[in-house]
Amino acid sequence: MGMWDGLGIEGPSCLRLPPLEQCTLQDLEATYAQAKNTYFSGQPVVSDAMFDQVEKRLRFFGSDVVRKYSRCSRRDMRVYSDAGADYGQMRALAGTWLAFLVLGLVLVGVDFHDAIRGGLFGSFGGVNF
Repeated sequence: MGMWDGLGIEGPSCLRLPPLEQCTLQDLEATYAQAKNTYFSGQPVVSDAMFDQVEKRLRFFGSDVVRKYSRCSRRDMRVYSDAGADYGQMRALAGTWLAFLVLGLVLVGVDFHDAIRGGLFGSFGGVNF
């Protein structure tokens, strides 16, 4: 049963668009969303070629509506997601690893402090640094 079935609601039968070269970004995004929704309901309103042209035009404009991100791959079958990079989380993780690195360097410095200090005294004849 499609999205337009039941309650006597008729689905859209056609889309009125100017030539794709003259369409605004908002018109293209609205057309893309409507075409995608009606396609998944089983009653597409545009041909596959027209849908591909609209999608190509939106990609040319850099629209976020058509952006796809690789989420995972299973035996060369890619699955896409609209998720973006979480830069705040990446900074937090980098800060955590940086803290571990600094802590490790401080502990190494404390552990070898006496050996380094003794080596300097032996090399420079008792000069106190």
